[in-house]
Amino acid sequence: MEQQLREQLAKYQGYLKQDPANASLRVQVSDLHLRLGEFDHARDILASVIADNPANFEARYMLTNVEIATSNFQQAKDDLEKLIVDGLDIPAVRYNLAYANAFLGDYSSAKDHLLLIKDSQDVAKTKFLLGQMHHHLAEIDDGIECMSQFVAEHPEDSEAPGFLSMLYLDAENLDEARKWAHVALDKNPNQPEALVTAGNVSLADSDIDSAQNLFKKATTNKPNSGRAWAGMGLASMLDLDLEKAISDLEKAVQYMPNHIGTWHTLAWCKIVNGDLEGAKECFDKSIEIDNRFGETYGGMAVLSIMQGETEEVELLIKKALRLDPMSFSARFAESLLANSKGNSEQASEMIQNIFTSLNTLNNSNFSKLFMSVINRQNSKNQNLNQNLGKKH
Repeated sequence: MEQQLREQLAKYQGYLKQDPANASLRVQVSDLHLRLGEFDHARDILASVIADNPANFEARYMLTNVEIATSNFQQAKDDLEKLIVDGLDIPAVRYNLAYANAFLGDYSSAKDHLLLIKDSQDVAKTKFLLGQMHHHLAEIDDGIECMSQFVAEHPEDSEAPGFLSMLYLDAENLDEARKWAHVALDKNPNQPEALVTAGNVSLADSDIDSAQNLFKKATTNKPNSGRAWAGMGLASMLDLDLEKAISDLEKAVQYMPNHIGTWHTLAWCKIVNGDLEGAKECFDKSIEIDNRFGETYGGMAVLSIMQGETEEVELLIKKALRLDPMSFSARFAESLLANSKGNSEQASEMIQNIFTSLNTLNNSNFSKLFMSVINRQNSKNQNLNQNLGKKH
């Protein structure tokens, strides 16, 4: 492919020598430089075309492709917005603007731009990106609908089934998650999102060995996948390898710093491992991200009991249950408080006994419950880079 592009570039450069003022030809040459990864050459040529004619929409649009390719998303966003104001309001411009907004973390604006061009046939991956934006905004049903449409319209695509499997995973529909993960992995055995989904399904089935193998493959193929590291950490925790679990989960929050569920999992691992100060830091980080999650305050109540600081435990439990009447950690704190009678050593022993008994369970009930609790806010707090790949 590169050889063909270079041959084509040499041919067009020859044409350009004969007609150096041909703006369209210069833009074509810049496009070839862009496709070859020669971004500075592409940018210089386009800048000269725009300097000659600031109204050249073709060159201005191509320059935004260069900015996106070099991760200069704010500049791309500014230039694309100006293109629309100046009159170039076409699907390709809206798509690139949505893409830039997405990488800047403005998923809502990205979604709005994509909705305007959802039914256009001009940009093939509009519904794919729109499905991802719904996912990031925790609009899981809309995400499933949109990604399902894309899969039906593009059965050859190997990425979309993996993303669809993850949407079903976050909808807690394990049957559909399993199905679409298999579809994706049949097309591409290394599809990262499908590997993560399959790993989580294996955890729900209490097949920890299989889950660990799948997560390991996912992290090998996509080392910056926070969800893969989070899954690996959860598998290590359920395998009672707390040191590895903590290491894996710390990698996960490195790539997903705003993912509350992973901070909670890390906090619980540190509680069981005796690092109560480290656990407190994790819960504090969760509150810093969003102070409206009951599981955080329930976990802090458990932590307070273990530290022998029972004065505020009931207030923390009440706050947790007010925010989330189904809070697992708050109910656990209530039971812990009642059974330990405020004795921090007895509370620590009770928690250790619960976790060390996990490997004797003969069914997946605990795994499913724990995964549901930890991942309750999965889709809302994902880091964009986990689900957005290269520009399409």
